[in-house]
Amino acid sequence: FDPLDGSSIIDANFSVGSIFGIWPGKGLLGRRGREQVASVVSLYGPRTTLMIALPAKSRDDDKGDLAFEVTLVKDRSLWELSRGDVKLKPSKKVFAPGNLRAVNDNEKYDSLVKHWIADRYTLRYSGGMV
Repeated sequence: FDPLDGSSIIDANFSVGSIFGIWPGKGLLGRRGREQVASVVSLYGPRTTLMIALPAKSRDDDKGDLAFEVTLVKDRSLWELSRGDVKLKPSKKVFAPGNLRAVNDNEKYDSLVKHWIADRYTLRYSGGMV
């Protein structure tokens, strides 16, 4: 049995997570990712973590963009800094498509996935989309 909420993957000790962004003001229609004042990726499982990204424009210290990770510790009662200044390499040939079946219905998405494969990008994906 696999309920629609994806909870069946938790029994296998598989991590589940959330991805969300925070925009200033009201409304999201027509907004762009670069307008975000923060974004977060959370993973819940044997280890619970949050990766938090703050663009320079949302900070007052003029130190540029910042990404850091916190981990839930002490019987899940305290967030502790686990990685202070996370830097992503500017480019890698890795892709992780969501809803790969959509290539059957969306020509542009199909073209993009075919580009990744033709250019020898490495597929990295594990998880369940809910």
